[in-house]
Amino acid sequence: MAHSVVEVFTNEVSNNVLNIMHIHVEDMSEEIPVDIVYILPEQTWEEYKDFTTDHLGRDLRYKIIVRDSMINAILVNTGASIEEVFFIEKRFKEG
Repeated sequence: MAHSVVEVFTNEVSNNVLNIMHIHVEDMSEEIPVDIVYILPEQTWEEYKDFTTDHLGRDLRYKIIVRDSMINAILVNTGASIEEVFFIEKRFKEG
């Protein structure tokens, strides 16, 4: 996972809404459930290391942390640990 780069394509809809249009991740898992969490400016991603399950009961694999209308961090659940993943956010303007 250390060499993997996640690309996230986003569009800021308003000051507090970020539209995530596409996520490109190199992961050989059969399923890659993703959770997206919006946090307050005074919070950090370290508060969100707990991974649970998605609405279908699958173990979450990735967690995208959004703060101040931008991607703040991406975490991956390796099964043995929770790690921060290097990412590139590609932002598109409306229209």
